Order: sequence, then C-alpha cells, then structure tokens
Amino acid sequence: MNVTPHTPTKSLNAAYRKEKISRQAIDRLKTQLPLLLDRIGNPAESEENHKQHFMSFLQEVWYREADCLVATKGRIDAVIHDGSRARDPVSVMIEAKQKINHDQMFHPRRPNVKGLQQLVLYFLRERAAGNTAIKTLMITDADEVYLFADREFERLFWEKKRFRQRVLAADADAGKTNDTAYGIIRDHIDQLDDTLHATALHLTLFRKYCEDGDPTTDDQLLTVYKILSPPHLLRRPFANDSNKLDKGFYRELLHIIGLEEVSVDSNGKEKKNGGKKIIQRVREANRLPASLLENVLDMATTEHRFRNVTDFASYGNSREEREFAVALELCITWVNRVLFLKLLESQLVGYHGGNERYRFLSAASIQDYDALNVLFFQVLAVPTGQRKSTVANFGRVPYLNRGSEKRITVAFQAPVDPSWKR
Repeated sequence: MNVTPHTPTKSLNAAYRKEKISRQAIDRLKTQLPLLLDRIGNPAESEENHKQHFMSFLQEVWYREADCLVATKGRIDAVIHDGSRARDPVSVMIEAKQKINHDQMFHPRRPNVKGLQQLVLYFLRERAAGNTAIKTLMITDADEVYLFADREFERLFWEKKRFRQRVLAADADAGKTNDTAYGIIRDHIDQLDDTLHATALHLTLFRKYCEDGDPTTDDQLLTVYKILSPPHLLRRPFANDSNKLDKGFYRELLHIIGLEEVSVDSNGKEKKNGGKKIIQRVREANRLPASLLENVLDMATTEHRFRNVTDFASYGNSREEREFAVALELCITWVNRVLFLKLLESQLVGYHGGNERYRFLSAASIQDYDALNVLFFQVLAVPTGQRKSTVANFGRVPYLNRGSEKRITVAFQAPVDPSWKR
C-alpha cells in the first residue's frame, strides 16, 4: 500500500478555506498550542498523558464551544462524539502514540505500523457495531497529526469483505489475542495494491506564530484551526456551506413528495438514535393521498401507466419495489425541474432590471398541476414561434430543448395501451 500525503490547505473544502475565523478562536489556539507542545515535550510522559493532553487541546480550542464530547471509548484512545453526550454517535476516532514511540507512530514512508493496524481494527469494530456516522480517523503523537477520511477506510478495509470477516472473526475468538487480528491487518496492508490518502499536519511548525507577538502572522494559524475544527473533522455545516440545506425546507420537501427520514442500524432495522439515516416512503398509516408520490402511484396504477416504462423490470425485485422506484424517479424529476425553473425565473427578472413581468411561477400563473403541465409541455418544450395562442401569458418564457428529458417522463406521457392489465 502506498500513502499520498496532502497539505491541510489542499484537504480543506474550498468554500471553508474562505470562511472567516473569530479573533477569540485564534486566541484560544495561540494559548493552547504552545501549552500542548510543552506538556508532551517531557520524554518521561506516558502515552496516556499524551492522549489526555491532546484531548484537552481539542476540547479547549474547538469542541467545548461546538458542544461535542471528546472522550475515550472502550479500547479506542479518543473519540469525538457528534453531540455532548456519550450516546451521541462517534464521528472521529483517534489513535494516540507517545512522541518517543517512533516504531508505532504512522508515517507515510512506513505506514504499516502498530498505530495504523490498531486504528483499522477499531474502525472495523465500530462499523460492525452499526456506526455509520464516522467521518474522520486520526493518528497522532500530539505533535504530528495524520487525518484520514472515512471513505478511505471504507474503500481499503471495510469493503474488502473477506478481509473484514477474517479480522472480526479473529478479534471475536476468545482463544486468540488481538495479535492475530493485527497480523491479518498487517498482511493485508502489505499486499494492498492501492493508495491511502492522508492529511499531514505538524503542529510544532506553527508554534512560532503563536509566540511571535505579531498579529500580522495570525493568518498562518487559520489552516491549523480549520483542519481540526468541526466543519472539517465532523463535516458540520458552516456559514457559507453551499451544501447546507435549510432544515425547514428539507422537511417540507420530504412532506410534499411523501417521504420521511429514519435512522436504521447495520441490518436495516429502524432505531431512534444514531445509525445510518435513510429516506423512505412514509409508513402506510401516515400516508397522505395528496402527496406527489401517492398521487403518481394512484394515477399510474389506475391508468396502467407502468406498462409504458420499457425497462420496468430493472427498477426492483418485486412489483411494489418497481412501482415505488419509478414513481419516485418521476417525482424527483418534477421537483428538479421546478427548482431549475425557479432559478431561471430569478435570472430573467434580474437580467431585466427586476421587471416582475418576467415571473412565470407565481400563484397567479400556476394555480394547479394542470397549469404546471402546460408550462412543461406546451411552453418550455415548444419553440416560441410554434406555441398555441392559449399560452400567450407565458410569452416571456424561453424555449428549452427537450432532448435531455428523462425516458421515465416520456413514458408517462405516452398513450396508454388499454389492453394491458396489472
């Protein structure tokens, strides 16, 4: 296995790199970083003390304010919970080493050491227990820090099914020690013809910016602050995060479509807290006939529309699965179109100096689904010179080429074969 180290700047989200950090946050880092390095500088300090000093460093600079619990968990040296309670999911796993213990500390030039082997074992245990909330894994001696995205461990270790089963079986066998599991991991890493990507951070290199008394060099500390912060390690949203979705809008969108979000364990069984979040059709007792999904299913079933989907069998293993998948794809297509059109509308209004006459998705123009259907198929899909006089009120709406339309929408617009029965 090869290791490709990346700089913190390269690893950070491009939008987050531009995010401003408060003076108070940088001052905390300037106080706590030299204190950490002084504490771990004593060679007589134990690995346990190194771990406690590093946990305190994380808590004082970032995670007390973020309301995240930094603690130990079982045999794992340290974890960061995505929340203030021990029952909140573990999002960051940390393997700590003593600074003088070079043989066990990870390095890109000699990756197959005890530190990495331990972290792989703890990761496999955590995933086998149903934790799908892990975002970052870390190996550190409280000075050198190596960060790994969860997808790297998923790809190289968890998704290797035979390897995973062998490690977990050895780990669970009372007649064997962890050395057996570590041996399997060591051999796997040796034989792995792949690359592990890591972010490398050396804290000592930034101490001078904490102690030089020059506020103009504080910008040198921004990358250190951001790389160990909740938006990076836990992938929590930040102010200008383009991927951040308003929770109210998200819940309302699911409600309109007829979906709900639930948490499930590794076996797909629903649970109240933690686990993996999935989106599914609303449970039967709570379904609303006016939702998009239920409307489509009712219409398609009554009018035998599923017959028009030529690759219907590829949508699932049972008829119920296939009908749900086809209906959901259609709903998502519609919602995507409406969102796109809303963006188009805002661009048209802005381009024409705020002229409100270029709004075409107002309640006055679109009063029901039939009007939306007219907009899709008699306006947007027809060149302006070929449109009927009945859609003259949409005269300022441009023509959009229909060539990229999904086959599923075309299928639902196609004539129905009355001889076909469910």
